Amino acid sequence: MKSFPFLRNLILLLCAQCPALALADSVAKKAADNSVEAEMASFKIHDDFEINLFADESMGIANPVAMQWDARGRLWVLTTLTYAQLEPGQKVNDKLLILEDTNRDGKADSVKTFLDGLDMPMGFALGYGGVYVGEGPNLLFFQDTDGDDKADTREVVLTGFGTGDTHQNISNFTWGQDGCLYFSQGLHAFSRVETPWGIVRGDTAGFFRFHPRTLKLEPFCFPSLASQNPCGIAFDRYGAMFLKSNNKELIYVTPGLVPTTHQKNLVPVGSIGSTPGKSMGAEYVEATHLPDWLQRHILVAGYFSHRVTAFSLEREGAGFQRIEPVEILSATHQSFRPVEIKVGPDGAIYVADWFNPIIGHYQASLRHPDRDYQHGRIWRLTAKDHPLDLPEDFLKQGTADLGSPNRLERDLAQMQLIEQAESDPERIHDFMLRMVRHGARGPIGEPGDPHRIDLANALPLVLGILYATDGLEKTIPYEVNGKERELNALDFLRACNIPEVRALTVRYDESGDVPVPFQFGTPDCHPRVTLERVLKAGNSGMATELPVALRAIDGQTDRFIDYALEQTIHSLAESWVPEAVAGNLRFRRPGHLAFALEVYGGPEAREIAQARLAEDDLRPETRARFACVLARVGTPEQIRDLLNSDLVDAGTLRALAETAENGGRRPAPPFLPRVKQLIESENLEIRAAAIELAGRWKVQPLAANLVRLAKAPEAPATIRVPAMHATARLQGAKAIPVLEQIAGEPGEFGLKRGAVESLVMIPGGLQKAADLAARNFTESEAPDESTVQLLVPFLNRKNGTAALAGALKQSNPKLNPEMARHLAMEIGRMGRNEPELLAMLNEIRGVQTGAPAYSPDVVQKWINAANRGNPENGKKIFQRAELTCVACHQLEGVGGILGPSLDTVGAGLPMDILVESVLWPDRQLKEGYFAISVTTKDGTVFTGYEAAGQPGILNLRDTATGKVHAIRHDRIAEKKNVGTLMPAGLTNSLKEKELADLLAFLASLKG
Repeated sequence: MKSFPFLRNLILLLCAQCPALALADSVAKKAADNSVEAEMASFKIHDDFEINLFADESMGIANPVAMQWDARGRLWVLTTLTYAQLEPGQKVNDKLLILEDTNRDGKADSVKTFLDGLDMPMGFALGYGGVYVGEGPNLLFFQDTDGDDKADTREVVLTGFGTGDTHQNISNFTWGQDGCLYFSQGLHAFSRVETPWGIVRGDTAGFFRFHPRTLKLEPFCFPSLASQNPCGIAFDRYGAMFLKSNNKELIYVTPGLVPTTHQKNLVPVGSIGSTPGKSMGAEYVEATHLPDWLQRHILVAGYFSHRVTAFSLEREGAGFQRIEPVEILSATHQSFRPVEIKVGPDGAIYVADWFNPIIGHYQASLRHPDRDYQHGRIWRLTAKDHPLDLPEDFLKQGTADLGSPNRLERDLAQMQLIEQAESDPERIHDFMLRMVRHGARGPIGEPGDPHRIDLANALPLVLGILYATDGLEKTIPYEVNGKERELNALDFLRACNIPEVRALTVRYDESGDVPVPFQFGTPDCHPRVTLERVLKAGNSGMATELPVALRAIDGQTDRFIDYALEQTIHSLAESWVPEAVAGNLRFRRPGHLAFALEVYGGPEAREIAQARLAEDDLRPETRARFACVLARVGTPEQIRDLLNSDLVDAGTLRALAETAENGGRRPAPPFLPRVKQLIESENLEIRAAAIELAGRWKVQPLAANLVRLAKAPEAPATIRVPAMHATARLQGAKAIPVLEQIAGEPGEFGLKRGAVESLVMIPGGLQKAADLAARNFTESEAPDESTVQLLVPFLNRKNGTAALAGALKQSNPKLNPEMARHLAMEIGRMGRNEPELLAMLNEIRGVQTGAPAYSPDVVQKWINAANRGNPENGKKIFQRAELTCVACHQLEGVGGILGPSLDTVGAGLPMDILVESVLWPDRQLKEGYFAISVTTKDGTVFTGYEAAGQPGILNLRDTATGKVHAIRHDRIAEKKNVGTLMPAGLTNSLKEKELADLLAFLASLKG
């Protein structure tokens, strides 16, 4: 069974603030009654549906992990009793079963074992005359050669898939309309698969596209660009691809179909929405039996929150809108664990129920006595007052079924036609081409004709059949103005009135040099077509395709096209960069190349940018973009020449300063006269950027000029503050009197903050800054946002909070409790744990510091108290600002975004773990969710979570801002684990009744 670690970039802070939640969300107490009747009684069903049991453990359905329908209307179910770990001496015997409802009463009455003796298989697919199974490192293919519904042959098709963690082995097998098999792997899998096309590598999580006829294997979204453990794959009628993440997100991943490992997280771009709790599985709905409102939804199995939900697919540009899901089914029985959903041939919704109080293996012992190896169910949801779809004979699937309104019929018909093309390709190709010829003219057949074909449904599958069986180059004769012409299927449909079909003509074109698509004589600018053009370029491996892809920026792009374009630039870098360096690559506009260089940012960009800047016919905005590229990657001589040129603007100077901040190059001399000229510019934006740059470069001869600017009372704060920063960097301790003088000036508070920010940079100025901040804190009559923000410089400086705590202890007058409360809130809001400062603030507030001593008796005390608590009052307590719950977590759409929603934190969570998570946040902190603190050699402190980086670079996601800091390894003085960021004793300010109510409220949050 699959257990899913949290998607790191969505839930890091929750794991830090409530670490035990990360370990216990998949563990529930064993139910007293595990009968079918008890589980069914716990169901809450959408008003439009009713439910019945299709199959259960009495037919051998224990621990089902995957299921698929065959062309005879039978349900194949993969089960595993080996998970989570084989007992010593136990033989593996996981099975692939075939269930059939022979009398069509909605209940399975026949079961056959197609295959046994499997060892923890995670997925399978029916097709190409057999069954593909994922087992450990192998992709296997089984066939029944004598028709007895038992496997007779076994073939290892590919091997070398990662097995770092059993539940993350290859799984989620799903056929695409292109006749390819898609499947995924998880975070701890590292694959090296030998194919006839070479070694295919997939590190950590991602998914593969497998071509059964050619054995070509293509990796996408590695490493972990779309999920840490993908848990479901689905396609809409036009081949848009969706991935169910291991957490709550359903993700539109078509923009990620580019073969690159460039680190660009797809989740924020492609998320369609979130389920109430962690979930898996994805099933696209088109079935006439089901209500109209559910058509073109994706069903998702919420194994954590015990529910089934549906996402509507609402178009937005090249992708889909983010929407809220609709609940179809939920249960209070803690062992209801939906893991897979399929729409059946009758149009009903079939739900595979793992049925287990324990869903994972990180969260509980592999030998936990409550693991259930006896039960498993398949539930069947039917629509009230809607006739069932009962096809007379699934074995007669054919071309007419390609236009069926029922998705399953279309998919099965397509697979049968692909299989038939193996022996009779001419017949299949001929009929497919006749359908293509009608593609621009509407359905084939009259209304009411049982053989009528809806081409809106059929054309995507027709193109897929031709692609999978090498029929795309077959031509279609037609007459234009009395002249005979011939076009292949793709060219014939490039002017189809369905934009998604036009997009598919780009996707399937393997001519190697695909022109910009045209419709009715003009460039086709539909966003789906544009997206496919970009993706096609990214998969081509050809330098000449990049200029074509970059034409997208001349039109209207969106977040989906932007993502694909960035990944395409990196995917093609090995081919386009050398050609651009040699001057052999031609772009439609110079700005297109500038865009590519900005995205790519590699060292070769300096030579390209330098050459382009020498051209005379560049537009000013394009010239500025090339200048910024050179500012980031240029040699010292190039930077000097750039600085001395008339190309410099504020953007270029800021780019130089950002590069200098991370240890970038200084210009070769002479550059002093030019910097002096720039800091005296009449353009305030240029002047401010030049001042910041002078400090970053430590241009000592300009120290006096910068002091003068810092002290100039007539200058605006936008000039004085960067001048203070520069003065601190240049003069060190000598700058302290100047900064203290400025801090003492009456007037704009921004100058005080600028002085504090500058003083903390100076080794001898930290205590001065702390004294200054303490004085402002203690003298403020009431807290305000600007005053509280004086805290920030100390959080970002080595020994900063300790210095501030010492200053506050010595201050006279003393800090008032209200200000202490606000400072503590700010620390929590920023996701920081500063024990010394918090202890001092809590002392002023009269609040105990630190967690109470742990003992099972104390845990039980609070469980009992929570059972008597008032959830409504607990909600009000949860919303108190001083607890900072709302600052970090959303509830019902309200709250911070540092952590995930807590809407289902009480679902399936034992009360003892919930209590521990609140009172003792350091207990059971899960590996992989330790916050780190990095101190650079200049004393700057960054705190957050390590993200994927590049060689020589540490990427750290700041818990306060969400910004990812790219820190060069040679800048790091110290790196240490800080564990949880949730301060111990955060609830110490609550009375016992209030804490009981808060716990009761959290336990009530079940979505």
